[in-house]
Amino acid sequence: MLRKTLYLIILLPILIVSSSQPDDIIGYWMVSKKDAIIKIYKYQNDYYGRITWYLPSDDKTKNITKDINNPNPKLRERLLSEVNILSGFKFNGEKWDNGMVYDARSGKYYDCFIQKLSKDKIRIKAYYMFEFFGLSDEWTRVSYSVPPDFE
Repeated sequence: MLRKTLYLIILLPILIVSSSQPDDIIGYWMVSKKDAIIKIYKYQNDYYGRITWYLPSDDKTKNITKDINNPNPKLRERLLSEVNILSGFKFNGEKWDNGMVYDARSGKYYDCFIQKLSKDKIRIKAYYMFEFFGLSDEWTRVSYSVPPDFE
């Protein structure tokens, strides 16, 4: 009995801290390179994300405001801020999955899931067919849609 109580005392705080709620990812997130902020929001029962700010660079492939690499010529004039770069995520109790991420640099969509690492940190994992063949990025929660230095 003492052993079970001891396990509960040790495990309970871990379980409470690591548990995720469906709306935990809603908000503004700075990507790891600190060159973009993504707003994640909920529409109906799914989660989506849009670019609210990005830092132009000298690399011409990064310095884009329109969806110029979209395979559909009719969509190449739309602003990236109007594009859901994250779409269709559903919370399964552990992570947000069954979603897609749009790579504006290539104009391609990839399967994706989002995992909460802490209150203010998430991991985005994009992959093609198999999760272990993907790329990850860790995003940090911020309280703004545009960094204060750029307003």
